[in-house]
Amino acid sequence: MSYNYLVTAQKPTAATHSVTGHFTSPRDLNLIVAKGNRLEIHTVTAEGLVAVLDVGLYGKVACLQLFHPPSEQQDSLFVLTAKYHVCILSYDEASGDIITRAYGDVKSRVGKSTEIQMIGMIDPDCKVIGIHIYSGLLKIIPLELDSGQELRAMDIRLDDIFVVDLTFLHGCKTPTIAYIAELKDTRQLKVFPLALNELELKQCCWQHNIEPCSSIIIPTPLSCGGCVVVGMETITYYNKDYYKPVPLAKGGVMQCYGKVDSHRYLVGDTTGKLFMLFLQCEERMSDLSEETVTDLKLQLLGEAAIGKSLSYLDNGVVFIASSFGDSQLVKLSTEPTDASGSFVQILDSYTGLGPIIDMAAVDLTRQGYDQLITCSGAGKEGSLRIIRNGIGINELASIDLSNIKGVWALRTSSRDGDEMNNTLVLSFVGQTRILLLNDEEVEEADLGGFSDSEQTFFAGNVVHDQLVQVTMTTIRMIDADGLNLICEWKPASGRNISTVACNREQIVVAIGRDVHYLEIGDGVFKDVSLVTMEHEVACIDIT
Repeated sequence: MSYNYLVTAQKPTAATHSVTGHFTSPRDLNLIVAKGNRLEIHTVTAEGLVAVLDVGLYGKVACLQLFHPPSEQQDSLFVLTAKYHVCILSYDEASGDIITRAYGDVKSRVGKSTEIQMIGMIDPDCKVIGIHIYSGLLKIIPLELDSGQELRAMDIRLDDIFVVDLTFLHGCKTPTIAYIAELKDTRQLKVFPLALNELELKQCCWQHNIEPCSSIIIPTPLSCGGCVVVGMETITYYNKDYYKPVPLAKGGVMQCYGKVDSHRYLVGDTTGKLFMLFLQCEERMSDLSEETVTDLKLQLLGEAAIGKSLSYLDNGVVFIASSFGDSQLVKLSTEPTDASGSFVQILDSYTGLGPIIDMAAVDLTRQGYDQLITCSGAGKEGSLRIIRNGIGINELASIDLSNIKGVWALRTSSRDGDEMNNTLVLSFVGQTRILLLNDEEVEEADLGGFSDSEQTFFAGNVVHDQLVQVTMTTIRMIDADGLNLICEWKPASGRNISTVACNREQIVVAIGRDVHYLEIGDGVFKDVSLVTMEHEVACIDIT
């Protein structure tokens, strides 16, 4: 009888969603990226993104949104999966675990699944969750955390069957939705308040005929409310009483956006171009507390990866989540960074293998070991990738040094209770340099017990909390706590050591044809035996 063993050889790499907020702590800014059935949680620091958690989910992420529950300090995460399951997740800072605060199944026995996109959203006041997964139907879930009961969805019938995009608007007394309805020859923007008690939509409070190819609604948290509608030829701000358009240049189709603040939004198209949308406002003369959008401006910033989601982090840094190639971390500059006039500077890239159109297993090295060659990416991001099993190495820091002959990592007792190596011994011709790692900084140190005027052949931690340094002329024993010289062993008649091997308790050194065996004691070297070989020793080892 044969059995099949299935295992995931490569975790998902195509990023489909990204959000930012204070998820792990009120003091931390987090970036959360969805890749298939996994969530990657990062902390934004001055040095870049620091990975915190990699969480697996029982389902493929279809919608992702961070929200801030009233009277709480940290943000919570709403997740909708492709199999119509929903959950609300929070992070326990004390235990470091992800907690499921609410969950539910919003699948219906009848209904036609939407052909455009699944939509999951939370109203700005965190009262209800809105879900659009069936044509002509809006599911509403009262937002109740830690109730211990499964989330139950209530169905509200929409006036239109084909809904392109849907969102909650800001600045409304009751939860209010705006959606793009696809009609026979045109599309309309419609706005409806929700009557939660009657489980129906109230009368349409305002609507506009919009560009036939409009596909995205951006809710604007302005005092005057309203929203921005993104089409193929124009981007237009709509309110109940007026609208303001800005034309788009011919090229790619806008497909993602990210909020910078209430007046600025990043917009990306299908060719990888990145734009900044500005909403220019002024106060109304009749009511100084309310703004009016007077104009829209759209500026091309440059070209980057083809984004599926845009997340503004801080200080002009943006994460571009891509499912068409590598995701990128970019910085927006105030001045052009190259001759083409681009304001986009790429800081880092994150490998994305999807979508994989085709693949083949090939033995490139002719050693009986197949590697996968994939046709990855789409559009300008298309590439051939070679995938093989192995250990990946991520470079954290680099120091330019020439003519280095050896390097050893040591652990000194300068930091109590720390069992990690914190000292690097670097060997050069005729000298030795020592680097001390202090938190995230590296500085050159002068340790009294070490000889820095000779090339080091070996350095390491040994028994009795001691260090050993072997040079051409001497073997030095150093106290790991005080870093003082304890004892020293030198070859007779001023001869030079040619090669050495050492473990925690023993040392073997070769001096020409003579091989000395020494044992390491507490503050002393014991010269146990001497053997003379027929020829000069070139290599030696002790295990």
